[in-house]
Amino acid sequence: MRQILLYLENLETRERNILIAGLYGVIIIVGLFFIAMPLYEKIQKTDRKIAGEIEKYRELIEIASVYISTSGRESSKELSLSEVEKLAGMAGVKDRIVSLKPFQDQGIEVSLEDVDWHSLVRFIQNIKNENYLLTSFAMEKPGEKPVVRVRLIITE
Repeated sequence: MRQILLYLENLETRERNILIAGLYGVIIIVGLFFIAMPLYEKIQKTDRKIAGEIEKYRELIEIASVYISTSGRESSKELSLSEVEKLAGMAGVKDRIVSLKPFQDQGIEVSLEDVDWHSLVRFIQNIKNENYLLTSFAMEKPGEKPVVRVRLIITE
């Protein structure tokens, strides 16, 4: 270390300036290549990921808007007790209806007893095919029989 200090003291002013400028240059180059460039690459990678996510988001919005525009109600029928009875009759569960009544001015409550699975599925499919919504579904399996008790709330 002593020899380095002795060497630096014996340098002329011009040589010292050149040496200091060279050291600054080396520090700047090392800083650029080993610190700034990796950070810049990470920023670029993050920007590409963000751009990809934005593109996916735009596609999702486009798909959602197409879905919303095509999933509008095609049914001009209004939900009524007779309409639910008709759907139940088509599914073969009309005689299994225990209770059929309006539910809080929002829909119709249907209670069925001793309904087999196939008839229940057909009834739910009929509801779906008519573009009505099934907002509540409660089911209880009474005993050993392959039949169930069901309470549905259907809305428009």
